[in-house]
Amino acid sequence: QTLGVLGPNGCGKTTTIGMLLGLIKPSAGKILIDGRNITDLKTNTIRKQLAVTPQDIVLFNDTLEYNIKYGSNQVSDNKLKCVIEQVDLTDLVSSLPDGLATQVGERGLKLSGGEKQRVAIARMLLKDCQINILDEATSSLDSKTEKIIIENLLEKKTSKTLIIISHRLSSIANADNILVIENGRLTQQGKHGSLMQEN
Repeated sequence: QTLGVLGPNGCGKTTTIGMLLGLIKPSAGKILIDGRNITDLKTNTIRKQLAVTPQDIVLFNDTLEYNIKYGSNQVSDNKLKCVIEQVDLTDLVSSLPDGLATQVGERGLKLSGGEKQRVAIARMLLKDCQINILDEATSSLDSKTEKIIIENLLEKKTSKTLIIISHRLSSIANADNILVIENGRLTQQGKHGSLMQEN
């Protein structure tokens, strides 16, 4: 399913991801992946199933292609092209004089914030994991581009589970379930329509 997680800054959205990755231990309860408690799984096993696009994207002073492929092995040209289309980077790649061989500069300074976010989402998709997590990874995108990317992710069923953390309800309107978190607590959940009726 696609799960949306919504809430203001500091409410605990990113902490939830830290717990999924095993970086933070929950003070109560347990976390299950396919019915198995993550405390019974090796860290490598958990991380092979999870791909995260974080808020703060790390890019290297190398080519655009290197930065997209980082963390993935043996990516075919066809798969790379497909992922570039999914994250709406095709126009950027074709506009660059050296295409994918273009150097992005230290920390990706030659790219805009939105372009960096799309590179990070492409990197996540190439990992081909069971669970994909977008941690406010579309916050620097205009609403039109954000809508295109989210719709592509949903349409192509890029993973068994897609978790989208956002400030904006509009960006997760098509999620199967939306969790609303305030001050570290779940206050509402449901589909977009029912949450709108509840105001």
